Amino acid sequence: MTQLKMMNIKSTLAKYDFDILALTETKVIIKNAKFMAKSVGINKHYTVFGIIDNAHINSTGIIILVKNDIANHVTDVQDHLGRIIKIDFNFSKYNKFSIIAIYNKSGNSVHARDSRQTLNQIVINLIKEARRKQQQIIFMGDFNLRFDRYEKLKNKRVRIKNQFSIFKYLENHEFIDVHKDFLNIDDQNLSKRYSTFQNYSTFSQIDYMWITNNLYDGVIKAKIIEYNSLDTDHSLLSMRFIRNNVIFQPIRTNKNIKAGRIKYLYEDLDEDSKKMIIDMTEKELDVRLKNYTPTNLDEKWNIYNHVIATIKKNHIKHKEFKIVVDKEDQDIKNTLEYRFYRYIVYIRRGLKKAKGLEQIKKNWKKIIRNLRSILKALEINVDFYILSYYFRIVLIDTYLKEIEELFSVAYISLNTEMGKKKEKKIMEAIER
Repeated sequence: MTQLKMMNIKSTLAKYDFDILALTETKVIIKNAKFMAKSVGINKHYTVFGIIDNAHINSTGIIILVKNDIANHVTDVQDHLGRIIKIDFNFSKYNKFSIIAIYNKSGNSVHARDSRQTLNQIVINLIKEARRKQQQIIFMGDFNLRFDRYEKLKNKRVRIKNQFSIFKYLENHEFIDVHKDFLNIDDQNLSKRYSTFQNYSTFSQIDYMWITNNLYDGVIKAKIIEYNSLDTDHSLLSMRFIRNNVIFQPIRTNKNIKAGRIKYLYEDLDEDSKKMIIDMTEKELDVRLKNYTPTNLDEKWNIYNHVIATIKKNHIKHKEFKIVVDKEDQDIKNTLEYRFYRYIVYIRRGLKKAKGLEQIKKNWKKIIRNLRSILKALEINVDFYILSYYFRIVLIDTYLKEIEELFSVAYISLNTEMGKKKEKKIMEAIER
């Protein structure tokens, strides 16, 4: 991490408007990182959390930038060996989640493999702790491990009891590799566009975002973005959630937020009334300023603003209106487009996994009946094998191909609907 790279980070934050951004292999003392962030203006909108192993500064370090309004809900920060940081967020009694970020040890030596195994066990212990606290979990970072190698061992039915045990634990406890699942990545035949690490001779996937099952229900988008190669040889992994699934309060019975607005009837004022109000306001301001001398412009404005507001409410006729605003996130989740999108995700996940496939086969007719109903309601006309009421295992590859096409349609439909709702709310706000 350098001053120039911190400036690039600021540009990245401005471009993508991330709520949370984790940076690994920073190799910088946290005090210096905070100073750099402040000097480029990042601290105006983000709080800096970070760790470093002071004995190994040139090979450790993680920085996490969290938007200030979200950082207000941080309840605990833990760090381990300058390579693992866990940040707990508490938004309500029933809405808690934890971010665990890792910069794992690199290299192929016995010492490096042993170090990775130790660090992975620390992560497993942290996940167990978070589960006891009923937290949803985001586990992300530079694992310096390849899932395809773990998968080969698993397929050979080799006992997994080494540095790859972290993948086994995540799979066994219903964590989901967001980008693999969302982008349909084949780890055994990895294409370059889905790699997260590249150098002059090779490419691979060693960076991941694994999340708990409930959080995945709110994922809208997952991307692997090629970043500035002068800064890093890694790609930028991002995911976007329906915000309500991650940080908002639990859904209340009342789905609307009530707000108030006052309309002052200035047109009913005659000249005498206007003069009287002006005189009263000036006298009240004189009294306030004699009793208290403001030390800055903000304090002075607060006095003026309070006097004006008080005089207006007491001496000008007005009407009070109740404004009802739907919660945006919940509003989206109530749409048919969102239901269609989530249903396609559910079917796709089931078809791709042995355990899920059995459940899909068992409920096939019901699933297809619901899918046909949604497609009809959205006026989407397709002639696919997957819409048949009879499940055929020999057509599984065809089903997967067709469900990917439907996923693209669902994704476009959802984003179009979100754009419409956003535009509608803007117009309503302008009218109000």
